[in-house]
Amino acid sequence: MATTIKLLGTLEISENGTPSKLLQSDKGCALLSYLIITGHAQPREVIADLLFESSSTAHSLKNLRSLLSRIRPDAQFLQITRSTLAFQPSPDTFVDLAALRVALASSELAVKIDGLQRYNGDLLASFYLFDAPRFNEWLAVAREKLRIEVIAAHRELCLLYTERQAWSDGIKIARHWIAIDDLDEEAYRWLMQLLAANGQVSAALKQYKRCRQRLEQELGIEPDSVTMALAEQLSQQVPRESFVVEAIAEAEVLSLPGALPAHSYLPFHRNAIFTGRSADLMKLAEMLLPTANADGLTKAVVITGMGGLGKTQLAVEYAYRYGRYYSGGVYWLNFAKAESIDEEIAAIGGERRLGLFSETDRLPLAKKLDLIKQAWQEPTPRLLIFDNCEAVDLAATWLPISGGCSVILTSRLNRWPKAMPITHIPLLTLPREASIPFLQQLADHLTAEEADRIAHEVGDLPLALHLAGSFLAQQDAEVSIETYLAQLREARLLQHESLQGKHARYSPTGHEMNVARTFAVSMEQLDLSNPVDSLVPMLLSRAACFVPNEPIPLSLLDFPLFDDARDEFIQEGVARLLSLGLLGRMDAATAVIHPLIALFAHNNLDVDTSASQQALEKDLLARISAHKSQDVDLITLPLSPTHLRFIVDQALLREDCTAVSLTNLFVAHLLGIWHFEDARHYIERSLTLAARICGAESLVTAVAHINHGNLLFKLGDYKQAEPHYERALAIYSTLFEPDHLEIARMLNYMGTVRVKIGPYESARPFFEQALAIRQKSLGSDHPETMSSLNNLGVLNNYMGNHAEARRYFEQVLAIRERTMGADHLLTAISLNNLGDLLNRMGDWEAGRPLLERALTIRTAQLGEEHPLTLACETNLGELLRGSHEFDRAQSHLRHALTLAESKLGDSHLLTGRILNSLGVLLTDIDRLQEAESTFKRALAIRETTRGDAHPDTSYTRICLGELYEKMGQRATAVALYQRALKDLEQSVKPSHAGLKRVRTNLQRIQQV
Repeated sequence: MATTIKLLGTLEISENGTPSKLLQSDKGCALLSYLIITGHAQPREVIADLLFESSSTAHSLKNLRSLLSRIRPDAQFLQITRSTLAFQPSPDTFVDLAALRVALASSELAVKIDGLQRYNGDLLASFYLFDAPRFNEWLAVAREKLRIEVIAAHRELCLLYTERQAWSDGIKIARHWIAIDDLDEEAYRWLMQLLAANGQVSAALKQYKRCRQRLEQELGIEPDSVTMALAEQLSQQVPRESFVVEAIAEAEVLSLPGALPAHSYLPFHRNAIFTGRSADLMKLAEMLLPTANADGLTKAVVITGMGGLGKTQLAVEYAYRYGRYYSGGVYWLNFAKAESIDEEIAAIGGERRLGLFSETDRLPLAKKLDLIKQAWQEPTPRLLIFDNCEAVDLAATWLPISGGCSVILTSRLNRWPKAMPITHIPLLTLPREASIPFLQQLADHLTAEEADRIAHEVGDLPLALHLAGSFLAQQDAEVSIETYLAQLREARLLQHESLQGKHARYSPTGHEMNVARTFAVSMEQLDLSNPVDSLVPMLLSRAACFVPNEPIPLSLLDFPLFDDARDEFIQEGVARLLSLGLLGRMDAATAVIHPLIALFAHNNLDVDTSASQQALEKDLLARISAHKSQDVDLITLPLSPTHLRFIVDQALLREDCTAVSLTNLFVAHLLGIWHFEDARHYIERSLTLAARICGAESLVTAVAHINHGNLLFKLGDYKQAEPHYERALAIYSTLFEPDHLEIARMLNYMGTVRVKIGPYESARPFFEQALAIRQKSLGSDHPETMSSLNNLGVLNNYMGNHAEARRYFEQVLAIRERTMGADHLLTAISLNNLGDLLNRMGDWEAGRPLLERALTIRTAQLGEEHPLTLACETNLGELLRGSHEFDRAQSHLRHALTLAESKLGDSHLLTGRILNSLGVLLTDIDRLQEAESTFKRALAIRETTRGDAHPDTSYTRICLGELYEKMGQRATAVALYQRALKDLEQSVKPSHAGLKRVRTNLQRIQQV
């Protein structure tokens, strides 16, 4: 069921377009709104006191329970627990406030602008509860806070558009700002300045008049001195306005198509089904339309992109929509062939065009060209279109220096000298919302869903859409969409007759009606005798090994060649690839490849694509292995995980040792980011292939066993993980000397799993042997040496040797801060471990800043949902509980629990640990019934993941026993203490803190 909730302006709640019955309950609407606005689960007590004016919280809670009972059938999106309430939307729920918040936080301009349009009124503008003053006060604050954020976003956009001289876009934003608050003088000032900059000084002064009227009507005041000074400044500009173009006054509205001025030359009809480039057309209008305050310099824009994007089509559409504003005419010139450009230009100077000479004048060509150049220098507005201009020197030769001409160039070349007075507009594929109606106009029997699938298959490339739609229009219903899509895939797309122009009888711009041929035109510009150009096919083949439309680091296209003398040309070759439009530049470091160009590279280049693929795999294997030395867990990668997955999947089809090695690295990354189910799939493949292809005793097989052990370890299945580590250690022992670093790494794995399985002391020999190898081979400050020292600290912490653990942790922290920096993830590990230890020692003041620093680092670099972040937040919650800051402690623990349950599941060992910590807190604050259920959940998880006799399981039994003792259930408490005592005596030293604690508890309870 599709649910829509609108909190901006008047409250609206509807289900499948029908108003929700929840609207009949003001308190129910207030409850829902509060949960949505706050954005996370809220304690029942807080909500009850906010919504109900009662003599006590208990009475408010009773009222809240009654409310929930009434509204529950109409509020399926509420998540209700015994202690909290939360808003839990289904995937088909739309909340306008959520969309606005995404927009406000976005760095993408289009997303921010679209989101701001949703703000069509204040938050719950007219909503008021007559018997809930605390709620009304809270809402007023939330409403004003959001309003301030929205105004700030408008201010930011106005400033951005002013810097970019994008006056029309700025005018839209300023008008929307005034619509929000028509008494805000700052908004009026922005609108006045933007209108004036766009040549609309009179319109700007009208806004000042409106501002004065509104201030007088509503507040009885005059505008402030800054606004009045701006109006005075603008009023002085009015007499100088002598030439106003009709289009400027409506710059924010796309002009309708119209007739071209007399004597224009444009050899193409207007495309009757032109679709999806409104923003580009308005941007061209903003940059190129004649204006009253023009500086006399030529306005020029180059539209760039790969073949098939519709660059010429966009220029033609602009001519038909805005050509009438160029009184001197519109002139199209074909720059595709340098040798014929002089004749092209001379042809527009005759009596039927510019009227500069007649055929009877018999002027030499040079004289004709000179006359045309002189005419272009005149102030008369003219629009020139230099189509298919692929050479910078040609553009520089013919671009008018000054005068009234506006020039549009179309080019595949996307690198133009910054010193040239040309604005660069890179053209992208059509947005999907434009591709669908475009296809439907060509083939009107297509449904939106069918058109969407076709657009996806051809990558929204306008030429491919035109060809596919034209083909399907002729086929009508004879070919089903399923059949057509299957044919496209079987024919490898570019070989399908539809994309080779069958049934496409008309090209609006006279271009090649064949997608592959369009791309081949770009390749034909290469001079393969040139050392740079000769590399382009290989570079394009390598780029085609990545995922289309996903940013590719340009550094990954830089690869060693057999001929070292050619290595120096690699970067120039990449630049050439970009300049031809065969790759689309995203930023200084990344580019993307269109899916159809990737297919063209695979099928149409004289390059061994299989060799390109394998060379890339080996290169990535080396790069990621080197990266692993800096990021042991491969939480980050030197390329997008999407690319690596794609490359790994392709490699696995070949089934060789390189493929398995690359898969092992990808698995390590998946484990590092805790994508366990995903990792399991690849682990099973790599283990099977490694043993069969590389050998059961190979290093590749050993790494696959390590990955499998790591997966089981992270899932808390320690006993099943240990055999995999043991198997890997056995393989390593046959491949390496006893003091080899790889042996140290395996010893470290063994020690780590022994800490979890117990007894603790069994882990020490592994850690100490690994430390000795690393100190000898790597030195005292190496990250791997630090890892061994840290593990010994962890072991001592678990064993209750706090002074010894502190010595290790402080030593490692000092070295990591010095060698890696204060904000490194490994530094965060040391901060977390030391902070947690200080909490156990009762030194809360010293431990708190360490844990807070660790949490900040992990949240920033890993995200708040990552298990390492959640573990750190749990440690901080435990410390705050120890220092009796119960509210803050509860907030952190509940936040961590919510994220752990959603991210890891309700049976994960980390979830169990958080539950145990929360149970201790609830016991401290006398919420005993809730503490009991919380401890029982924790115990069940730990019995499953740790085992019945593990010290962690015993600790939960001790905590639960202390709760029952507090509840007066002494017999139950004694049974739990005795079970914990028995298990601890077998697994820890007599000095262990848990053992001392349980003995003290038994002694105390038995003396009563």
